[in-house]
Amino acid sequence: MLTRICGGIRMEEFLAIIFGSLISALIAILSNYLTGKMHEQNWRKENIYRPLYNEVSEIVEGLNIKKARSFMKTWKGIDSYSRLRIDEELRRQLEYYVSKIGEYENTFQRVTALVSENAEEAIRRAFPPQMISKDGKSIILGKGAFIEIMKWFELFKDVITLHLTEDNGMKLCEALIEYSEKRRMGYERHFRVWKLEHPELFDRLLEELHKAHEDIKPHLKELEGLSNEMVKLSKKLMRALETRINKIW
Repeated sequence: MLTRICGGIRMEEFLAIIFGSLISALIAILSNYLTGKMHEQNWRKENIYRPLYNEVSEIVEGLNIKKARSFMKTWKGIDSYSRLRIDEELRRQLEYYVSKIGEYENTFQRVTALVSENAEEAIRRAFPPQMISKDGKSIILGKGAFIEIMKWFELFKDVITLHLTEDNGMKLCEALIEYSEKRRMGYERHFRVWKLEHPELFDRLLEELHKAHEDIKPHLKELEGLSNEMVKLSKKLMRALETRINKIW
């Protein structure tokens, strides 16, 4: 005869209730665990992986100082605790990548400093005489409009330095126009006039800057080498980020 407990409930029924309760509890625990894992993964996707992926995908097309600074801004926006939530393998990869970006930035700043040393004289020689003020210190932008040569250079030194590795005046011209337009600086109209009236100006500018800095070529080569290396590293990092973005948990 089956044993009865708890006011007539048979042992089989009691065990079934206990077993059912355990199963329900396990399902609830597993569900909460998986929900937590998915939430954590989605958080990493939206706050770490996707933002970094977007930055790296730009660098794959070629590194420049603007892209380098944009990446570093995004990376610095990820706090230390959040970085600890990145798996160790990817974190090591990112830390190395960041160090190379820093190396590129330092090299770029060194090149810019070198270019700045004799920039005024080089710019003065590159521009047609009628575009330079009588005292030789300013560029004539139009009737009654002047800007000091070194002030103009400071505004556009990043663009100019970047294009010293290309030796292409028209590319420099277009880059200056784009740079000015995006920042609403107002100089793009002058660049367009110069392009029409003095198309040789931009090639001459690059040429004179090279002449003024004979020792700059090794630094430019180093900068170009770092850029090429970063493209390769970016492709590898993109694949790693893609894997984690596509991961369910």
